Amino acid sequence: MVTQIAVEISQLLKRMPYTIRVGNIPGGLSEFITIQAAINYANSQGGQWTIEVYTGTYDEGDITHAGPAEITIKGMGGSWSYGHGHVSIIPAATTTATFISSGILTLEDLEIRSPVLKACVRVTGSYTTLNRCYLSIPGGGEAIQMVGGTVYMADSFISAGYVHLTTALCQFLALRTRFNALGITTAGAFAHHIYLTDCDFRNNDIDSSSSGATPLDVRGCNIIYMIRNQGTGAFTIRDSSIHNVINTNA
Repeated sequence: MVTQIAVEISQLLKRMPYTIRVGNIPGGLSEFITIQAAINYANSQGGQWTIEVYTGTYDEGDITHAGPAEITIKGMGGSWSYGHGHVSIIPAATTTATFISSGILTLEDLEIRSPVLKACVRVTGSYTTLNRCYLSIPGGGEAIQMVGGTVYMADSFISAGYVHLTTALCQFLALRTRFNALGITTAGAFAHHIYLTDCDFRNNDIDSSSSGATPLDVRGCNIIYMIRNQGTGAFTIRDSSIHNVINTNA
């Protein structure tokens, strides 16, 4: 009986979320100096982890989560304010992306930038969530580059750059998100899925160049300049303001 209880407690502990900290904590010490080191530790242990990142600018790139842990990376300086986030991740050197995710990853209250035409967030599989994040990449690069997997984005702002779905089957969902540059594009012979609710496109486009049957569901979205469908997927548009719709595949 004692052994059974011990096993049950051990399994319960494995399912409990753990918290570790990164950066300079007023009046205290953090467990890690870099975000990548904290991710590596969480993946070495498995289970659910929250990584609290404290106020400052972090010169890190190619921050990769590809392990078994379910990780939330949370900025502790409060929510971003149109490019003035209290926790900023800005790599100085050329990288593939600022973040690379093929695991279960949530990013919250972060300003994420890329200094070159690469990507702010590159998703290669599994499930990535962005809550209250600010993304910016110069010169019209890919703020979110999807080469597989699912992205859910809420209450966020893409200041510069666009969302691109390509290479493998992707699913993109956005809620109350502002697209300030270029919008969303798709490519490849895939039936990507796009679901958008209460988003603001600021006269930018949704351009589905994928030859697959990509379904698009747009509800309550504002100021979309153009929606183009070059595939065979069904587009559903409700309660939204759109300047032009082009369907080039009967």
